[in-house]
Amino acid sequence: MKITQYLFTFIIICSVTLVNAQTISKNSFWGVKGGLNVSQFKVDNYSRMEDNGDYPIDFSPKPGFYVGAFFKFKINDIFLGSTEVIYSNRNMDQEAIVTITPNNGATPSTTLQTSINQQLLTFPVLINYGITNSIHLEVGPQLGFVLSSDSFIPNSTSTVMNNSYDTFELSGVFGLSYDLLDNLSLEGRFGYGFLQREEGFSNVYQLGIAHKL
Repeated sequence: MKITQYLFTFIIICSVTLVNAQTISKNSFWGVKGGLNVSQFKVDNYSRMEDNGDYPIDFSPKPGFYVGAFFKFKINDIFLGSTEVIYSNRNMDQEAIVTITPNNGATPSTTLQTSINQQLLTFPVLINYGITNSIHLEVGPQLGFVLSSDSFIPNSTSTVMNNSYDTFELSGVFGLSYDLLDNLSLEGRFGYGFLQREEGFSNVYQLGIAHKL
């Protein structure tokens, strides 16, 4: 099963990372981070099919937030390794043009709008390359689990549905960080989902601050 293979690969990566971290613990440090994220699903000609019609769906990004902790360790004078645990709140708007064909042959349609709120726990494992003493390039895989996914009607407190979508997410992460101070840095990242969930492939942009403890 593909998910099992992904999990096994991720566990191996984490194990190797932890072993390396133990051998260079004197050059390692912990920290916390947080900031803004903007998420969107990339959908190519996607429509949800039901028994009574065709539902073309469009997703619009909305801001959310993330908070978490990280562990970084020095590999050599140029490279750093890092493992992270991030809690992420992601939001987006969903618009579906619903077309229903009744028995008389007419094709009425209407537009349904809902807002989606998702809570995820993600685990990035990254390599950091020092472009300069203060600018670093970050790249690596990220494993994610959807803790909850709810849909709401705008301007209403009612929950449309508690979605039971695919809860596993595997992404590739690319980013840059800039050291503002010795213990404070500005980070920008882009995450691209490799696995298609029911809605499509997830794209996430993040901008935040990391504080070294």
